[in-house]
Parts: sequence; C-alpha cells; structure tokens
Amino acid sequence: MRRERCGVLVRCGVVLLLLLTGCGEDFKVQPAQQAPPPPPPPSAEELANQGMQRLQILSVIPKNLPLQMVLSDEARQKLIQDLLAWKSSVSKEKNGSEAVSRLMAQLEDRLRAARDDQNPALTLLLCDLLEALGSTTTRIDVSREWAKVYNNRPVVVIKGWFQQMDTPNEEIYAFCEVYLPETGEVHTVQVREGDEFYGMLFVQIIGKNRGMRLRYLATNDTFEVYGPRPF
Repeated sequence: MRRERCGVLVRCGVVLLLLLTGCGEDFKVQPAQQAPPPPPPPSAEELANQGMQRLQILSVIPKNLPLQMVLSDEARQKLIQDLLAWKSSVSKEKNGSEAVSRLMAQLEDRLRAARDDQNPALTLLLCDLLEALGSTTTRIDVSREWAKVYNNRPVVVIKGWFQQMDTPNEEIYAFCEVYLPETGEVHTVQVREGDEFYGMLFVQIIGKNRGMRLRYLATNDTFEVYGPRPF
C-alpha cells in the first residue's frame, strides 16, 4: 500500500513538474512598457508662421486709402498687442528667439515691397509692427517718414457740380467733401480750377465734369478723383 501511495505521489510530482515547465513562459514577469518619447519642439519656421497668421490683415490693406480709414487706432493697438502676446508665448519655446527673428525678416521684406508699391498705409502699419517686435533696422524711420506724408494726403469725394452762368467764363464749381487723415476732420468745400484747398491744387476738370485732376502739394504728385455728372 505504501509503495502504491509513493508511486502515485511520484507520478503526481512528475506531472506537476511537467505542467510548470510547459507553462514557464506564462509566469515570466513582463518588463514595464516604456513611455513614448516626447514630440520634438516646434521649429522656428512653424512658430514664425503662427505669428504671421495673426497678421493676415496685411494682405488686404489698400494702397489708395489712408490707414485711418482702414483701421481705427483701437484696432491698430489690438493688432500690436496680439503680436506681442505671440512673442511672449514663443519666447518660452526652444526655438522662440529664432522664430521672432524670422518673423521680423518676413515683415522687413514686406515693408520693402510696400514702399516699392507706393502703399503708405501698409508701410505705416508694418513700421509699427516691426518696432513693437524690437526691430532695429534703420528702414523703419525712413519708411515711416515717407509714409506719413503720403498717408496724410486728403481724401476728396465729389458731391456735385455747379456752373455759374452769369460769370464771364461760366465758371464750373465742384462741391466736395474733404477728409483729413491727420486730424480725422471732414470739411465741405466749393472749388474751381486753379483753387488751392487743404494742401491741394485743383488742376483741371476731367472731361465734361467727369472728375477732378488734383495736385498734392506736399509731394507734387498728381491724382484724379471721379464723381457724379449732373449735366
């Protein structure tokens, strides 16, 4: 009986040993899974592009209107503050300093193009943005001086015409509204050929009361304004 019990125990032990041997892989301790490496920091180009996205209005500043008629002083200040917020944010990034330099280089290229395109409003705005970013290029002062003169050219809107029949030459008068960008004032005038008003000379009537040819005396440039034709 003892021998039979011993035999049973031996056989059970062998079976248990085989089971443990066969399942050994299942009992191995798996190593802890490593966390994925952190993503690389944004590149200077990516950060600079983010800054430029805040300045999309630069693409729609017209060349024939003063900046004051496109953006109010409050809107200009908000644009500058948004840009400064971007600068403060990217300064914490690894490539932040280079990103600011890249954006300034892009804005300097745009400033050069705006000056070549004779767009004083855009030129003024770019000067403000570059100055806010801390640019030290001498182009800012030179460009701003030019742009102020051209940006302050009065805006003339022809409201109507009047021909005075009892005069020797039956003189024709233009009734106009004149907007002064430098002060924001609007004035109503009645002028004829040869008259000077608000820094402009009424050079000539275009066609049969189609418009006015004016000379801006600050720059001696001539420009044309068209309006209603009552007769």
